Amino acid sequence: MTIDNAPDNAPSNSASRQEALAAIAAFGQSTVPSLWPHLDKQKLVAEMRSRV
Repeated sequence: MTIDNAPDNAPSNSASRQEALAAIAAFGQSTVPSLWPHLDKQKLVAEMRSRV
């Protein structure tokens, strides 16, 4: 979906970005054991932030 055909109730890019960053922050602070224990969580969080 592009901006041109987004529905009227679609969140703005800024709001979507803020929601994504909040979710990434929550994931980064989570103490729940990972399904992939050998994965570097800090690197993963940094990579996700760089793509938002």
